[in-house]
Amino acid sequence: MKKFLGSMLALSLAVCMLAGCGGSPAPQDTPEDASVSQIPEKPRELPGQFGDFVGTGGITSPPQTIFETTATENGLAGTLYRFDGTVKEVVSDDESKAGYGYMNLDTEYGEIYIVDLAKAFAEQSQGALGEADIRPFLELPEAGDIISVYAEYAGYSGVLQSPSAYYGGSKYLGDVVTKLLLDDALTKAPEGSGDAGKTGASAAEPDAGQDAEATEPQEPAEPVKTETMGQKNALKSAKNYISIMAFSHDGLIGQLEYEGYSNEEATYAADNCGADWNEQAAKSAKGYLELMSFSRSGLIDQLKYEGFTQEQAEYGATAAGY
Repeated sequence: MKKFLGSMLALSLAVCMLAGCGGSPAPQDTPEDASVSQIPEKPRELPGQFGDFVGTGGITSPPQTIFETTATENGLAGTLYRFDGTVKEVVSDDESKAGYGYMNLDTEYGEIYIVDLAKAFAEQSQGALGEADIRPFLELPEAGDIISVYAEYAGYSGVLQSPSAYYGGSKYLGDVVTKLLLDDALTKAPEGSGDAGKTGASAAEPDAGQDAEATEPQEPAEPVKTETMGQKNALKSAKNYISIMAFSHDGLIGQLEYEGYSNEEATYAADNCGADWNEQAAKSAKGYLELMSFSRSGLIDQLKYEGFTQEQAEYGATAAGY
């Protein structure tokens, strides 16, 4: 699964190259009397489950500058936006000249291509996932639909001759794929031996041939501390999570709490999962740099936002090449 996630990051990087951030946007003719599509008060939001994974608070419409400048010039690559507009066409992977499916959205400031990676991600999974597994999380509209679509701005695509963005964004896609892989891993995981609730009390029974007079009453021993069922399952989930993607200690606790574990159970799992948090920071840093550009200070801030300490974030940035 680690190999798969690495392939996904490489795929995202390839799409960024496709976006051609260094290219120059072609001037767009916008006649003064050009009519702008009227957006309903509440257009259909896509992806439909975006808010459940990422949340929509603070995500705004894009500024006009992304239609007029490159990502290198505007510095906005990697920013999540809500694009409102009318779908002009939906192109499949096989039909696309860019190699990936996309939807062409007519917005207030011009057209933008929203790149769809569902099929590409499924192919990269080498059988772990199919497009049918991912498609419910990246449902496609039809031409003529008026929608609000959440996407991560990538830059100007020299191939498509237009600004482009990733449908759903890297965080959403990462969370979706992680959920699917974890669900699959937990389904296939063997049941525990059932010995977790046993204590060492049975070992205190005397041997059959032991002289009864030799066993004198003693002070009761300190009770053996055992995992609760919640701690045991939280620990199992924690190990599954860190086998798939990088987490900070606090980030892992937050994820486990999101899954319904108590803070005590989640903290126990994070404390005992065996993770090297410096190495987790390094993996996270490398993943970010494969998706988008960061300054060293910006990368450290991003890692701290993910819950890593200052020292862990600095270690991660250094390990990633900064």
